Amino acid sequence: MPLTYHDWNKHITKYFFKEDNAGKDVILFVNKEIIDEIGKPYGGGFDDFVQCLVRGPDFVNNNPENICKMAYETYNRGKQMDMEYPSYIAYLALFVCAATIDGDYDRNAYYPKLKDLVGDDQDINMSALFSDYISDLWKGLQRWSQVKTGEAYGRFTITRRGGHVNVGIIYAQTILSENERKNLPTIFSRAGLDPTDPPTEDILKSKLRRYGEEFFENRTKKLLNSNWNQENTLLGALIDLVLSELERWDGTVPESGQALEEGQDTLAAVTQRGHRWVNVYARVCLSRVLGGFSSHIRFKVNPDNVVFPEDGLEFKVSENPYLTEKRLLDEVFSSHQTNKAGWSRPLQTSKDGRVEILKAELFDWSEGATFVDGEMDWKVVLRPADVRVFLPGGRDNLPDTYVEAQHLEHACPFLIACRDSFKERITCWGESETEKFEQVSSSGIPEGWSLFQGENAKTDCRGFDPLTLPKEIRLKLVGGVRHSAGSNKFLHFAPPTIVVEGSSGNVTVMINGEEIPQKLVEGMQWDIPSGYNIGESLTIDVLSDSKKACNSRTIQFVGSELIEDFSNVPLLDSKGRLLRYGEGGQPLRFAQGVVVYGVDVSEFGNVPLGAPTYLSNSITFLGPEPGMVACWPNDPLPTEWSPVWALAKTGRNSRDVHYCGLPEDDNSRPRDTRTKTGHKTLKLWKESVWVNRKRNNPPKIPKLRKKWSKYMEVAKHV
Repeated sequence: MPLTYHDWNKHITKYFFKEDNAGKDVILFVNKEIIDEIGKPYGGGFDDFVQCLVRGPDFVNNNPENICKMAYETYNRGKQMDMEYPSYIAYLALFVCAATIDGDYDRNAYYPKLKDLVGDDQDINMSALFSDYISDLWKGLQRWSQVKTGEAYGRFTITRRGGHVNVGIIYAQTILSENERKNLPTIFSRAGLDPTDPPTEDILKSKLRRYGEEFFENRTKKLLNSNWNQENTLLGALIDLVLSELERWDGTVPESGQALEEGQDTLAAVTQRGHRWVNVYARVCLSRVLGGFSSHIRFKVNPDNVVFPEDGLEFKVSENPYLTEKRLLDEVFSSHQTNKAGWSRPLQTSKDGRVEILKAELFDWSEGATFVDGEMDWKVVLRPADVRVFLPGGRDNLPDTYVEAQHLEHACPFLIACRDSFKERITCWGESETEKFEQVSSSGIPEGWSLFQGENAKTDCRGFDPLTLPKEIRLKLVGGVRHSAGSNKFLHFAPPTIVVEGSSGNVTVMINGEEIPQKLVEGMQWDIPSGYNIGESLTIDVLSDSKKACNSRTIQFVGSELIEDFSNVPLLDSKGRLLRYGEGGQPLRFAQGVVVYGVDVSEFGNVPLGAPTYLSNSITFLGPEPGMVACWPNDPLPTEWSPVWALAKTGRNSRDVHYCGLPEDDNSRPRDTRTKTGHKTLKLWKESVWVNRKRNNPPKIPKLRKKWSKYMEVAKHV
């Protein structure tokens, strides 16, 4: 049975708009090959598709005289019907198909292609018909994807190529094919691009040209080779799309993309056999101290794509011939997530019970370094660079800190660290192309490097990728609590922050046509004011000199609710790693939301009063006498004695000490007696309290810390 119009429309819609595309930009790239691919499982092909649309759907029965009126009638009638998908997407796909047809046509001859494809009269004024009828379809698709579905299946945004009002929207759909888009993760990995810190448009364009040579089609290569003043709008749309894909990238690549060029500055980590590595980039951070700066290393992930392990991470430094501090190879560097979205705490090590922050200047910044946690499958790469730029950390809620960035910002103070061999070139640029530029104390950076501070760079410093300025203004939504992954619906009590990038400061942010006050001038941030209703759509615009500066964003506020269906909630394994469907099957035990599968609660028995098992998944409970010890959950919880201390595991080798005795017992001393449980439990009690004292984090309350010290004194002599 041949496919009906309803069938074609449904299959095309689901090809582009699906849950995997939630929050992503969708372009309607359609050609003959894609239509054949969509129709093949059902016995349909491109010719069948065209003829079906020429005839029109069965709910349009007045036989419109041309394809534009047929498309509009389909759109208009569909609004009156309760349909699962917009009724007209198949016609928009047909219009894009016409733009991809080769033949003996003038370069810009779109309408003759469409007329020949559908058999319409060549004398019809198709341009007028598009203005009268088809523009409403594109607006309807944008409204459906952003407002009605809340970007749950993808975000379509009207973009035009050049000065073409109607055809420009169609040509904008041809900037990147679906196959090219699928290869972007491989290009990102080979180019060493960071999803949390993208480069400027010029640098991204250069990297796409270099690393996309074997993946991009000729028309895309031609567009990337064009200048910004030629086909500027379409090139900008391509860069916007790639940046959107980069920001959503989780750091993994298809298995076929594993082969990397020798000597490439990239994340070497990709899909591994049986599991995937989490791969992120390290950032050098400089904090002001008396007389200069101190340095440390952090990293940032996109919390929408990467789950930070609850127990933190423990890294080893990979062997590096340029590593002068060889002792670092024997050290373990730990890190936990901060309460600042996506940021890690500084890498640190523990020595003799004291925590020491890892100093970034111990590494050769020109050669970089790699930190690996093999147990949790994480790899953090400090990229090699001869010049590094640092911007104020206030925009990332890291006060009094300068954070490494991949480019400069307009109207913003900065620090620059460089090898002394580049000092003269950078000084020459800084003195002529910034408002303020001076060399400062070089504490906190490697030997043979210099440090400068400056303000308000006016132009790029050619030859150095980090010393470039963005060309375009971009609107981002940061933080907030989304209703679901990728959705533009946010819980009404946790809205996102509006961030404007690439601006010199003369911008205004509008919500539904009304200006809102700026929150942080230095970071170009705006808070969404309170007072908007649940269910209300908010359209956010950025104006520069009273003109629209970039694409709008639409969000909605929703109320909080408890859900019963967790089928769309990510799966986590026992280590807190994000599981992907279809990769080697699911483990025996995993969590999905608050539901844990594969665990029999009877294994844990009854929990006695005073045993706070919620503190960790591994707790050593101690009683008031040596030998009173239970390592839960491997040991059953004590029933013959009441626990006084709970040593909750917080890292691979560290535990937090919590008091869990009765309030009236807080002044009591440990009883220096021996239980009759045997030598083994006495030894374990002593190890837990005294031998591991440097790994235990004592209570912060002075009274409890003093009580814990009494236990250590007793344990010392057991």
